[in-house]
Amino acid sequence: MVVPTPDEARDGIRALTNHVPETMPATHGVLNLFAALRPVAEDDGETSLEKLSQNIETLAATLTVCVITLENRLEQLAGRPGLPESTLDAIMGEFGVGG
Repeated sequence: MVVPTPDEARDGIRALTNHVPETMPATHGVLNLFAALRPVAEDDGETSLEKLSQNIETLAATLTVCVITLENRLEQLAGRPGLPESTLDAIMGEFGVGG
């Protein structure tokens, strides 16, 4: 098995994203996150805790937004109210998305 370089992997993820409908924002969010991840090693090969922390914070925020989006849609499909639009906007704003 050939392991792609980071640039090849990002290009592949971007190509995959082009096939995902815009009506699937959680999938787009996760794929865009993976395409945006950057190495956490410094020039000397040591792991940068700051870069690692930034990647983890971005991952946590993206996954949180995706879970909220998906569960809210499931609630609405089941005939329950889900989150009011203003509450959803406020939550997304806390994570730097919409709002």
